[in-house]
Amino acid sequence: MVVALTEPPVARDATGAARGCNVRCTLRWWPGEGLCGRAVCGEAGAVMERGRGRLFRRRRLTVARPAACSAGQPDRPALPFARHRCVIQRSGQQRPGRYRHLTSQQRHEEFKMLRKRLRLIAVPVAAVTLPLTVAGFQADAAAATAPGGAARAGKAAVATAPCLADATTLVGDLDGDGHPDKISNPGLTGTRMTIQWGTANGSFGTKHAVSALLGAKKGEVASAAVADFQRDGTLDMVVNLVKPAGGDDPSTARVAEYRPGPLKRSNLASTKSRHSDIGDHGEVQQLRIANYGGDAYPDLAILNNAGDGQLDRDVRLTKPGSGPGNYDYELQRKYGEFGTTPEPPTMPGDGWKHFYKPCS
Repeated sequence: MVVALTEPPVARDATGAARGCNVRCTLRWWPGEGLCGRAVCGEAGAVMERGRGRLFRRRRLTVARPAACSAGQPDRPALPFARHRCVIQRSGQQRPGRYRHLTSQQRHEEFKMLRKRLRLIAVPVAAVTLPLTVAGFQADAAAATAPGGAARAGKAAVATAPCLADATTLVGDLDGDGHPDKISNPGLTGTRMTIQWGTANGSFGTKHAVSALLGAKKGEVASAAVADFQRDGTLDMVVNLVKPAGGDDPSTARVAEYRPGPLKRSNLASTKSRHSDIGDHGEVQQLRIANYGGDAYPDLAILNNAGDGQLDRDVRLTKPGSGPGNYDYELQRKYGEFGTTPEPPTMPGDGWKHFYKPCS
């Protein structure tokens, strides 16, 4: 990169005082200083550029001699950010300046002191890292949606890609408005789940119990599992409503559905809901996210009361583009587990962690 100046560059030290620009210097420049192109100091050197107060890149510049701006050229720095700072260490031939009266040994000692000052300035700057936000950190996750899937483009996809606020709290867009919502799942059982709808300013509203939003009747147990099953950037939900039988024979679920997002805030309904067979093979006591297929699609683990004291871990593996599938005997033998009420099967406790990174 070759750059030019309208006038000889002015160097400023850490206190902002102007001094002659010679071999090594710290240069700070701002709009309205009469510079065209990039203001630099010296012939060539390593540059750490800062924009909006954050270190965002390193590069090396090759610097031209000062030259006058052509007529009509804007009298301002040509930069992506209006306010910019550079720390430049020049290695090149000496130009006339404050050191012309010094001997070679004196200049050598003076340059050593300048190098030391520059290191003291540059090291803390270089140690600064770009803080990650919920949106920024998950931009890569949003871009890495499933092949062939209809990935959401633009700011909404980046802003709402799911991430973990903690082990039991998932943040992501559930209602499709482009604002992240907060889903809390104490114990990861799916039976005490709450939702806080996101707002335009990035905050979250009051907690709503999923059981109430689903319209659970008195005595019914509401279970839910939330994940981006189709990897399209919007969270989906599997729900089950059942009233425990209290005897040897399990009850059949009143509602058992897979509900692709976006969901309505009022009742968590989906325009693409379909029946799920999780309520047809027993009495669901828990719904959990799991990773059984070893792929990028979340699966389901169901703590299922099969009757006569039998308590099983049933599984439903997710198929790309269609969500959790139906009961499969071979998959049940491979990933499921049979137990009893006194000795229940183990249930996954880290399902979300397989698919979502922590929010920062």
